Amino acid sequence: MRKQTIAVLLTSAFALPARADRTEIGFDPGVSLHSQYVLRLRDDGGETSWFHDFELTRGHLFLGVRYDHAYAKVLVEGVRSASEGALLGVAGDSFVFRVREGYAGYWLFGHLDVRAGLLPTLTIPILERSWNFRALNPTAIERVGFASPSDLGVTMVGHLPKGFGWVGVGAYNGEGYERPELNRGKNVEIAAEIHPIAVVEQAKPLTVFGSYQSGSSGTGLSRADRIHAGVAWQGDIVRGGAGFAYALGTDDDSDKDALAVDVFAKATILKRLLLGADLTYWLRDTRADGDDAILFTGSVGVQIAKPLSALLAFDGQFFGDAARAALPDEDDYRLRVVAAFDFDHWFQVSLPR
Repeated sequence: MRKQTIAVLLTSAFALPARADRTEIGFDPGVSLHSQYVLRLRDDGGETSWFHDFELTRGHLFLGVRYDHAYAKVLVEGVRSASEGALLGVAGDSFVFRVREGYAGYWLFGHLDVRAGLLPTLTIPILERSWNFRALNPTAIERVGFASPSDLGVTMVGHLPKGFGWVGVGAYNGEGYERPELNRGKNVEIAAEIHPIAVVEQAKPLTVFGSYQSGSSGTGLSRADRIHAGVAWQGDIVRGGAGFAYALGTDDDSDKDALAVDVFAKATILKRLLLGADLTYWLRDTRADGDDAILFTGSVGVQIAKPLSALLAFDGQFFGDAARAALPDEDDYRLRVVAAFDFDHWFQVSLPR
């Protein structure tokens, strides 16, 4: 009896006072690591040349924190310290960490999400959610340089009731997170992701999306407007869709227009077997003949554990004459073995105010 009394006294002394007025604090730690072995083969005037190496295609560490209706997130990524093709950078050409996202946000009225800082742009996340196979390839518009996944600025997104989607607007520097602002112009992006038949439970994955960006790039304030549109099925077992992008002004040239059409699909069979394919047609310059490319990827893989997958992928890149001259040694065949680990987990604790 005496021991029980002492235990009760100790518990009362060290326990937090019970209050009905408590604050929920949420945490979202995560890691995303994609590494691969790549074998490249190409035909050099009748002779086959080859090269192979190991690559780290994604190395992300992030932490999100939520306090009531306010939240913040910081994401750092590992990248080579020198640009592609360069031999020297920081410490030779080692991997270094840089900030890819760092922003704060607040939920207003339960439906309006406002963010400011170095934050995700609106269009690329729609495509990444629709395919949900980032370990295989980036989205087409990121690969061809039409858009950046994050930039310095502010966004405001209104979420529609009953799961019908969202409509948002953003204003950014316009150079992406990899470069500083180079002119006085700012990019404005308007985007929407709509689930038109959300009232039918089985049809909720059906998605239509579109966006328009008015902007500029470079020190010369070159035109950089973008139009995106597409349709997708965001199912649990089968995902896929098609996207169209038209760029008015590319490569800091206001008169150089380009377009990209992307078709993608992913299927999860027996909860473990992963099948994926991606086909992109890229017209680099609408004024030139033969300045186009077809990029194809097919893959098969297995989900070893919920966050860990292993994939075998084949890439074929077929260039027109003008594109081949502008991008030498890129028209090759690639065999890749990919390991992908993607983990994030929300958990929350309640503390007294």
